[in-house]
Amino acid sequence: MYCNRYNIYTLIHKALRASMCDTLVILGSLDDTDPQEIKDHLELVSDLLTLCQHHLEHENHFIHEAIQRQNPHLHIATVQEHQEHEYCIRKLSTLIAQCQLSNATQQQSALLTLYRELALFIADNFEHMHVEETHNTQMLWDLFSDEEIHQIEQQIVGAMEPIEQQRVLIMILTHISHTERLYLLLGMRQHAPADVFNDVLSILQLQLPASHWQKLSSELIQAA
Repeated sequence: MYCNRYNIYTLIHKALRASMCDTLVILGSLDDTDPQEIKDHLELVSDLLTLCQHHLEHENHFIHEAIQRQNPHLHIATVQEHQEHEYCIRKLSTLIAQCQLSNATQQQSALLTLYRELALFIADNFEHMHVEETHNTQMLWDLFSDEEIHQIEQQIVGAMEPIEQQRVLIMILTHISHTERLYLLLGMRQHAPADVFNDVLSILQLQLPASHWQKLSSELIQAA
């Protein structure tokens, strides 16, 4: 679905998809004979689950509730799916604990079970995010102006702790297209404190490919 209207889901979902894929690959390729590597990678999975939990809570509270306030009779299929995802997150957290508590003989099997269940969770999330980016977005467009949708997004950002705000912003900026990245940074430069904006650029410079950073920084200068 292509439209000039603002899609509140696009950028954060690009970041979530990338984080999910990266985490799954890391979990599947870890050295299962190295206790420290296992510990570190299980923490990565746990961090991903926390990110997913916060994301669905924000969507429940700010997006779903906004839609239902405007039209209580609309059916939002993703409400039920969010409940299922919360169950899956709890299940995956239990599997992480089992991996942590297993002896060396049991741990390989436990890690493989966690890997497979995480893959299923991610697969379901990919389908779920597509529904949000199409069906839910159309509901938002029917009910709200772009300015109102941006206000909902700012409420979500405002509900995050500063550390989480920066982490999510960097995740987004490193996993979106050049045009999306430039547009987002131009808006940020206009509204965010200069020191916050410069801190984000410093982090971004370290994470982007050199060619991407050079093109971005050049266009930011031109647009100043």
